[in-house]
Amino acid sequence: MAVNLDNLDDMIDQLASMERAAELDVIREARKRLRATVRRYMPTFKKATPKKSGAAIKSMKVKSRSRRGVSTVTLNWLVSYAGYANFNKGQSAERFASEAFSRHKEEMDAQGLKDVKGSFEMMFKQHGVKVK
Repeated sequence: MAVNLDNLDDMIDQLASMERAAELDVIREARKRLRATVRRYMPTFKKATPKKSGAAIKSMKVKSRSRRGVSTVTLNWLVSYAGYANFNKGQSAERFASEAFSRHKEEMDAQGLKDVKGSFEMMFKQHGVKVK
């Protein structure tokens, strides 16, 4: 049986028929690829971060976690004042950061989808499943 990577239901059915370890491997691989994608955009968001002391820029970290099969990858500013000083609504810094995100959102979404499909494809090929 061949799996069509454009059909999510087909991919999920095929993955469900495989062992549990394969499911976890797909999740881990997808999360790893998504983290790499977010890291590629860090310089863009560093430019969009206000530079009063540089502490906010140095504190940027990519974090990820998976719970119940749902993975989240986030880019965080770890200074305590980041939410208040840098990105309050109505401030020029918030507008600048939002514009930087909007300019790259479609590109980031497309790359994220490509990463997830790539992790499914890799796992299916490892287990001998043909991929369309």
